[in-house]
Amino acid sequence: MYQRVSHFAPFVTLVCGSNAEDGMPHTKVTKVTKEKGSTLKARCAFHLTPPVPCDSLSAMALAKKKLGLLISARPDSSSFSNGVRLAAAALSRGLDVYLYCLDDAVPGVGRPDLQALRPRGLKLYACAYGAHRRHLPIDDQAAYAGLTVVSDFIASTDRFVSFN
Repeated sequence: MYQRVSHFAPFVTLVCGSNAEDGMPHTKVTKVTKEKGSTLKARCAFHLTPPVPCDSLSAMALAKKKLGLLISARPDSSSFSNGVRLAAAALSRGLDVYLYCLDDAVPGVGRPDLQALRPRGLKLYACAYGAHRRHLPIDDQAAYAGLTVVSDFIASTDRFVSFN
């Protein structure tokens, strides 16, 4: 069963749960074309995860690639955990990862599993308004910024995935 986590025309990002072998979220980016009426025809474009054998991916092809992640789910939800695990997997493959916590995800900025990714190169951002609204301190656990940062992520990353 797939859960739709973002929609940026003409791509829809779907998450179908965890891989039994390694617990990593399966993420499929599916190209959607509109047919007559309101029927949608979908074709799978590629898998971002689960991990594939190293010999089938060129390390040079992934170097300098940028992945943008938006998490707006509560820190205790599986969507939040899947977003963090996707960030970890992407960092281990050499991608530049930009993660923005929005709305309900802002209190999760201090989670140890998320903070552990920062020394590995994660660029962590959080919604300043969301922190203010929830009476959370603005500290150095993340760069607090507005939604223009999300717009920049969408425009400048090779792939952008949202976990709601």
